[in-house]
Amino acid sequence: MTADTAIAHPSLTQTPAAQRQHTLAMILWECGVSAVLAFIGFIPRIMLASQLDMVTDERTYIMAGKFYVPLLAHLNLTADGWNYNYEHPAFVKLLIGISLFINSHTGQRLSELFAARLPLVIAGTFLVLAVYWLGRGPFGHVVAFFAALCLAVSPWMAYFSAIAYLDMTMVTLITIAYLLLWPALRRPRLYLLAGVFAGVAIASKYPAYLVLPGMVLFIAYYVMAIRPRLPVEQRSPLPWRYWGAGTVLMGVSFFLADPSIWRQPASLLIRSLRFNLHHAKYGHLMFLAGQSSDYAQHWAIIYILFVKISAFITLPALFFIVFGLLRLVRFHMRKPDVTFPGARLWHAASSRSQAQITPTQPLESEAHLADIASTAFLLIWLLTSLCTFSLLTIVVGTHYALPLVPPLVIAGVLGLVTMLGYRRGMLRASGEALSAGKGSRSHALWDERGTSGDEQGSLRNEQGKSSDEQGTLRDRRVKPGMGLQLRALIPLALIAIALFVPPVVGLTTIYAADGYTSEFFRGEDAIVQVQYPAYREASLWLIAHTHSTGRVGMIAVIGSLQPDMYGQSWFRYNPDVNGRLHFSEVTPDSHKLPYDYLIWPMNIVQRGYAIPAAWRTHIVHTINAGGTTYCFILARDPTSITT
Repeated sequence: MTADTAIAHPSLTQTPAAQRQHTLAMILWECGVSAVLAFIGFIPRIMLASQLDMVTDERTYIMAGKFYVPLLAHLNLTADGWNYNYEHPAFVKLLIGISLFINSHTGQRLSELFAARLPLVIAGTFLVLAVYWLGRGPFGHVVAFFAALCLAVSPWMAYFSAIAYLDMTMVTLITIAYLLLWPALRRPRLYLLAGVFAGVAIASKYPAYLVLPGMVLFIAYYVMAIRPRLPVEQRSPLPWRYWGAGTVLMGVSFFLADPSIWRQPASLLIRSLRFNLHHAKYGHLMFLAGQSSDYAQHWAIIYILFVKISAFITLPALFFIVFGLLRLVRFHMRKPDVTFPGARLWHAASSRSQAQITPTQPLESEAHLADIASTAFLLIWLLTSLCTFSLLTIVVGTHYALPLVPPLVIAGVLGLVTMLGYRRGMLRASGEALSAGKGSRSHALWDERGTSGDEQGSLRNEQGKSSDEQGTLRDRRVKPGMGLQLRALIPLALIAIALFVPPVVGLTTIYAADGYTSEFFRGEDAIVQVQYPAYREASLWLIAHTHSTGRVGMIAVIGSLQPDMYGQSWFRYNPDVNGRLHFSEVTPDSHKLPYDYLIWPMNIVQRGYAIPAAWRTHIVHTINAGGTTYCFILARDPTSITT
């Protein structure tokens, strides 16, 4: 081991006691970072879960959870209760039911709606941690941290983590499944775990299967394009057994996580899929890009992403896509392990170093191959998901695009990192340089190369490097001083501002978070379908601004608010609104509106049910936030409204 290797990797020269101390410090550091990310992600989600009104589909999933848990507890697999909401798999509804069961058996300390939302709050928070924990290997600590931070404060992600919908659990599980493919390259047993997570993700909501082509494509790419370029002694046998076992486990975990199909797996699964195919064939009324339609265009998913994610993410992500594709093309245009007379000049220019490379030295290193593989890993995830999700013919709400958010955010962070000149390892190098200047062997806690299996392999091979390669390490080091520290911290500060400030402003200034749109747009009214109806907020406003009795018509799709045959309704979760004013559900196509007041949600208007001409001059108030109108409040006699 040379002096340069010892400087680059101080842990190689530490005593066992010092190594244990360093390991403990690293563990404490990672726990601290994880705790901060979890706190930042949990707070907006739990606050929204406690304040948001019931959203239409929530009552369906809550009722399903109430059915499923007792039936599963008694292993009653033939009861008709399993047919309730059979069109969606059961896993998330079971989680909702379990949360309700625990709440009811611990003194009903939480409201039923809040208890039903807790599993989704936890799932949304865990997504933040998963992106950080599993993203460090392929993308580095800095990129993983900023990507997780961006997901934590995203108003869009926070909103759908705070309501009892199926999507956030699906997104979390399928994201974990894909990210597990990276460490599985070195530890093939993790393919089994990836299969389990993928199966449970599909058992959360069927569209998770649209990520599977990307998973298969990356494995194929690595085997055919990256693996042959590795030294022969580093090529482990192809893990056919683990691939096969992972595929089987995916099917088994899907089956176990969906008890609603246990009694007749084939026929009940086909029935559920047939419903979704029928739904896709005949369409569903939706609103997108200023027009209502029964079918979504192929560009719908991309459009939604540009609307709901900050431009400081989407534009750098576009840059990364172009940059990454060009990089891969350049990589594959040259043959592996070949040399040419100008190799020294080419390598010196591309690495921006003064490395002394002999004409016979291979152009590719394990670290370079790992870097190329990580670029392909993200591009395949993002681009294949864009292609498969663009095939959806119905996109009823913006939540259909949620599975693309993690790869898009990571791509955006990588794009920013590249544009601002931050290179992976720069912060670590700053810590090492400053430590070296003080005569210390310790190095920065934020070691970006401490977790990946590929990087650990490079570390093990460090002792075998040629003197020329060690010279490269020596030349890449910068003299210790404040210049190197600022060179690392300035781009990080700019990245933090770009990623953190816009969504936090949205979270803190836009009520209910659903009205958030990117810098390209001003509100959702004419852009995408507004999800949040704000019936409760409008009802409370009417109660506060009227003093006489009256009838209030709440415009909604038939059966959305009124009690169903099981007693589930909007009024169950809002018992305090009925009193002096009497509230009732009204369908938007009703010809007679014998009400004193109307609450007309924007999403009803967007679907083609405009406010009747006779009422348009009777709008007395709107519930809005961030340029988005959630609903209109109309009064037959505007003078009955008090200020």
